[in-house]
Amino acid sequence: MRILVAFLLLVMASCASVTSTTVGTNYTQLTVNNVENACDPAEVWNIKILPMPAIVLRFDNCAGVDDLLVIVAPTEGFSKEVRELSVRLASIHYVNYLMRDTGNSTIWQSKLVKNEVRNSSEHKQEIFYYVLSSQKVTSSDSQ
Repeated sequence: MRILVAFLLLVMASCASVTSTTVGTNYTQLTVNNVENACDPAEVWNIKILPMPAIVLRFDNCAGVDDLLVIVAPTEGFSKEVRELSVRLASIHYVNYLMRDTGNSTIWQSKLVKNEVRNSSEHKQEIFYYVLSSQKVTSSDSQ
């Protein structure tokens, strides 16, 4: 599995220029190269959000983040607005997926902390980094 992810990330990184936007601070370590070299995905999903394909990856203890969700989307053929809304929708669906077995006992959240636009000769992609967090709900929390 690590080889497959490494290959996918390598293809994305080859001959690429990167433009990144960090929301907040302390996330400069979140780069494709750091994730590829130091992290094994716990989950990998290839999905379509209507016609837009995306790769959803979840990492445990990766690049200084305890629970990391990465969504990779193509930039060609999709406006910035459609891409950002589609990726946000995918992150919301993923959070709902995490809550499937917990009922109301755990609340999950995702927070966008960084995105990178990667332009290469083969692919033009945007990588969105989300920090996942959870909180156990106790009976006193619901009162």
